[in-house]
Amino acid sequence: DNVTAINGYSVKAERMHYALAKLSEEDRRSIHKYIIGDTKAIPQHLKELADNVRDTISSLGRKLVENKVLSQEAYDDWKGHYLYRTYDRGLGAKVQSLMKKGFKIDEIFARGKTEIKTEAEMKKLLASPKFLAKTQKKLYDGGVKFKILPDGKYEVRRDWTPQERAEMKEITDGAITIPQTLIRMNRMLENANMLRQVKDMDKVVLSPLHEKHFTHDEIDAMGYAKAPKSPKFGVLAGRYVRKDVLNDIKARNDEIFNTLNGADGALARLWLGYLRVWKKSKTVWNAPSHVNNFLSNFYLMHLAGMKAHEIIPAVGRASMAIAKGNRIEEALQNRLIGTATKEDKELLANMGDSAKYYLEAKDNGVLGRSQLNDILRGETRASGK
Repeated sequence: DNVTAINGYSVKAERMHYALAKLSEEDRRSIHKYIIGDTKAIPQHLKELADNVRDTISSLGRKLVENKVLSQEAYDDWKGHYLYRTYDRGLGAKVQSLMKKGFKIDEIFARGKTEIKTEAEMKKLLASPKFLAKTQKKLYDGGVKFKILPDGKYEVRRDWTPQERAEMKEITDGAITIPQTLIRMNRMLENANMLRQVKDMDKVVLSPLHEKHFTHDEIDAMGYAKAPKSPKFGVLAGRYVRKDVLNDIKARNDEIFNTLNGADGALARLWLGYLRVWKKSKTVWNAPSHVNNFLSNFYLMHLAGMKAHEIIPAVGRASMAIAKGNRIEEALQNRLIGTATKEDKELLANMGDSAKYYLEAKDNGVLGRSQLNDILRGETRASGK
């Protein structure tokens, strides 16, 4: 199912995180800056890894466009140079300093700066060769985009400069930004798959024929509400969906897109951050919860028909597989960053069946979500786009 798929991908991203963490801080930042286009200089031994990450992100982006979760325009704007941005959540007293420099709270979390110009102001800008040159560049490369609005005014958009992002305390550690991007995009894709499944469910989404024959009030009385016309709702955007289902979808979107009841904004993110800290205190940081999970597994084995005298040896074999699996996991991380030793290669080449089955289950999300997924979902110190 969708959750299992997300868990499986999160395990792979977690492996990437621990592998990258073995590199020096300078190398991790070099990979990040190379991918987003801030620099073209990167040590040769890191280039293949960075290019593979870039290709993977672009591939996920294409799939998001196909599933109507990402616009073609947004994909073209950032193709080959996208990493999910996060900023140090410990802004505290720095917020006042940032605002003195012209940053608003919402801008700190937005991906670039948007300004509204009158027709006269736009004519003046278009008369500038410097501005025209910027319109020929991509946003990540210092470019500018503009479009006319229904009221006749113009929207002008640009990305933050590297200097501005540094002032906002952008996190540039590739061991954080790369796995976070991969997990986020994969969760968006699995969410799109889920929305497509919902669309085909009987009596959950109102048919276009019914939409035409009933008024809005009548449809409301029938228990349906209209999903926002936003890519976040995929194939359901603008469709009438059963209210209870739509509320569940909005809650899921809040978690994936950092919104609150479908609304975007800094205050919404700060509140969600508080909720995530609370949730983590009840799970990831709570030792009794792990004990309860362990006991639950015993109970499930018993329900599956295993006898008490069979359960202990089974847990023992599983523990041995996990222990060996940890060493194999380390070897996989080393191979990922090109530092696998002869011992690592021999270990990976001669894995026993129990270790293979354990890793297969782990990589496919059968063993539950990764700790990294919990941490990234509970961004207690960072937020961004």
